[in-house]
Amino acid sequence: MSNPGYGPGPHPHGHQPTGPYPVGPYPAGPYPVGPYAHVPQVVTDQRDVNGAIMAIAWFVAFFTAFYMLPWAIAATRGKANHGAIAVVNLFLGWSIIGWIVALIMACGSHRPIPATHHTYVMNYPR
Repeated sequence: MSNPGYGPGPHPHGHQPTGPYPVGPYPAGPYPVGPYAHVPQVVTDQRDVNGAIMAIAWFVAFFTAFYMLPWAIAATRGKANHGAIAVVNLFLGWSIIGWIVALIMACGSHRPIPATHHTYVMNYPR
């Protein structure tokens, strides 16, 4: 019995492969299957969104005629530095440049966290 996914001979665990397994001199074992099977996970500084902070931020943004909009956006996106964005927006937002800087900080991409070793991310259903 030939097993093209694992080389000649039967599979060491006694079952046939069921997915698009590589053919070649690879070690035996089940390989991950799916569209993201071979894509490494990138860990960023994005935080879980706190519903209370997000509600307060949008309440304050609404009642300040969207002056505090950058803070509300940062809180909604789970930015790790949403507190710093709120401070910049509060104290420097009166100048158009300060408000734009706070908005750019809020809409900027989340920074990847450099891994010095293998990082395994376990996603459990909520």
